Amino acid sequence: MSSRFIYIILFAATLAVTVMAAVWLPADFHPAVIVAGVVLLALEVWLYVALVRPVRTLANGIGLIRAQDFSSRLARVGQIDADRLVETFNRMMDVLKSERLRLNERNNFLQLLIDASPAAIVVGDFDGRVTDCNPAAVALFGALPPGATLASLPGDLGAAC
Repeated sequence: MSSRFIYIILFAATLAVTVMAAVWLPADFHPAVIVAGVVLLALEVWLYVALVRPVRTLANGIGLIRAQDFSSRLARVGQIDADRLVETFNRMMDVLKSERLRLNERNNFLQLLIDASPAAIVVGDFDGRVTDCNPAAVALFGALPPGATLASLPGDLGAAC
């Protein structure tokens, strides 16, 4: 059950009990019952804002991490502890975003460097399959078929791999 549903049930139950008490109790108790009901309803609204909003905000943050959306930020909720968590989350997202940007820049630079190199460069994975090769390697070895292994490279190079 979601917390919102629980608070709606609690709100409805408090309202129903207040109305039933006002109907069943003698008339001289009606103002006290109505005041108590209003106070309880106000307390429930305050609890909802104080407890559910911060939890929902942090749950939204978890969704942002799952979606790898590092550019979004969480808004403050007005509670000291929850706002500290929100600030920490937002700083963490800034660090992740800058780290991801820095890694992408390095990878792009490295790819440009490999493509511009006059030396033949063949990149393989840990299973010995060719994952990438630059234009000089294509000119030297010819176009390598998809899924080619490093051992299938021509000449002594294939045997050395």
